Amino acid sequence: MGRALLANNASTTLSAAISSTGATTFSVTSAASFPAVTTASGNYFYCTLIDSAAVPEIVKVTDISGSTATCTRAQDGTAARTFLNGATVSLRLVAAVLAELGGATINTSLSGATTIYVTQVTGYTITDFDSFSTYSVAVSAGSVTRTLDAISFTAPATAGEVTLTVTTNGVARTIPLTVLAASVVPPSITSPADAATGVPGPDITLTSSVFGWLGTSDTHLNSDWQLATDAGFTAIVQSTSADAASKTSWNTTVATGTTYYVRVRHRGTANGVGAYSATVTFSTAAAFSAYITVPTATPAAFGDAFGGGFYTGKIWNELVQSASSTVIGTGSKAFVVADMTATPLVYAGQTLEVRSRANPANKMIGVVTGALGTALTINVTSVGGSGTFADWSIMAQYRIVVAPKATGENTGLTYKNTADAAPAACGTLSEGRKATLAMVAAGTSTVYPAAHWCNNLSIAGNTDWYFPSRDEMELCWRNLKPTGDANYVIADRPTAATPNYMNLGSYGDTSAAHGVDNNSSPVGAAHTSVNPAQVAAGKNFRTGETEAFAYGSAYYWTASDYSAANAWYHDMRQANAGYQASPSKTTVCYVRAVRRSII
Repeated sequence: MGRALLANNASTTLSAAISSTGATTFSVTSAASFPAVTTASGNYFYCTLIDSAAVPEIVKVTDISGSTATCTRAQDGTAARTFLNGATVSLRLVAAVLAELGGATINTSLSGATTIYVTQVTGYTITDFDSFSTYSVAVSAGSVTRTLDAISFTAPATAGEVTLTVTTNGVARTIPLTVLAASVVPPSITSPADAATGVPGPDITLTSSVFGWLGTSDTHLNSDWQLATDAGFTAIVQSTSADAASKTSWNTTVATGTTYYVRVRHRGTANGVGAYSATVTFSTAAAFSAYITVPTATPAAFGDAFGGGFYTGKIWNELVQSASSTVIGTGSKAFVVADMTATPLVYAGQTLEVRSRANPANKMIGVVTGALGTALTINVTSVGGSGTFADWSIMAQYRIVVAPKATGENTGLTYKNTADAAPAACGTLSEGRKATLAMVAAGTSTVYPAAHWCNNLSIAGNTDWYFPSRDEMELCWRNLKPTGDANYVIADRPTAATPNYMNLGSYGDTSAAHGVDNNSSPVGAAHTSVNPAQVAAGKNFRTGETEAFAYGSAYYWTASDYSAANAWYHDMRQANAGYQASPSKTTVCYVRAVRRSII
């Protein structure tokens, strides 16, 4: 069994530098004064390497051949370091030798970080703690405490080098610590991904990681963003500085077919500005989809003020048609539509239904993923029916907004001045807007009083008011019912209508029961005596309140044709509450205008 060897005044210098990693041999100017050790003998000695930094490393030399020593690095509680040519190499009496010779246990082993930040509290553990030994701790700056094997060091407020000294049974071990200045953590770009291609635009949101700090506690004050067309950021095309509104996300614009570079840095209230993030590069698509602005949120309750009037409910209307021959199925589907470049129709992520006009039950439901020129791309997630069709109506949901009563209700208008045919577009249960425009185009206000009156309204800056269809008027009753009286359920609504209401992607009249509304969202169920109930209190739509429908003796026209001589109206008389019937078009009735807002 080998043993530790000693020699008096054994000292030399390195003849070549050694690194802190990987090096297990070193060369010296002369090894003559050191004990002769070989791997075969098993003997060894401890050497201390030290340079002008005065931070030593103890190594265990197990073999000397000429002027080259083979060793085990970082012994006796020291850390491996890089030493330059000329560093001192000496054989000293070290704690490990004394321990091996049976002396007191004086080597103290610790675990913990050696690089910390100002004012940071850092813990260290005495991994070879001995309850029969005597310990003390001290630091050259900051403060330190010990409880059994746990040492707690509070770094000073000033950056620099600090020495932690742990004394065990009267023998001290020093540990060099580096205290860094407080700082803001450099963020990272989280979107878009680095090297992403085909990134859509022109509007884009760039995002970063959350704010972080080192040392002194801090809060996120603002951020600096830069978008350039070169990696050196000499060609910055968009930037924002000290932007408190764009701390971790920045909305900006990009051009087609361009490679960009983006970086961001965060600024703290206490620690100032941090370093820039790593640069992320991305390339935009050759052409961008044309999108409408994402709509505002739908109100929480029926009767809430919205869009110049009051929120009444939702309905499916045809947005655009496509003749693309497409098999029903899930996944990405592309449809050729009217060119959207100058007139956008949709927004990314919008939910649409694509229905066969011959039978809307054959349909696909999904979200918009692209709208480029005449190509509308939808990621279909659910389907109804099966087969291949080319008569598609692409349907969007709309919020129905009922006009204020004072300016958007008329107490005495006819549907038409003669009891004869209306335009074909009036053969609808859900497309009041299209029916209104068709009547306005087909005749004067003398011929189509109700349609012209609605179309001519300008309320709260909105000029797109129209004559509501039967299903849109049913939403008004269902969700803004003015009374608590029972609904009329004695007899069904008429069933001899001339038009085929299954058109423009809308469902036909599949039930004669009052209240069945296949085109609303959600689908309207048949009325019962108690359902729908009276509108919620506080919405100003109950009988006698400012916005309430004229319940008691009034009929309200709808734009939906029933036959050449008749059209649908909504009965709000007490005896027939909620009844839908089809009087002569020359009957004088109430009219309440609506408008719609896409979802």
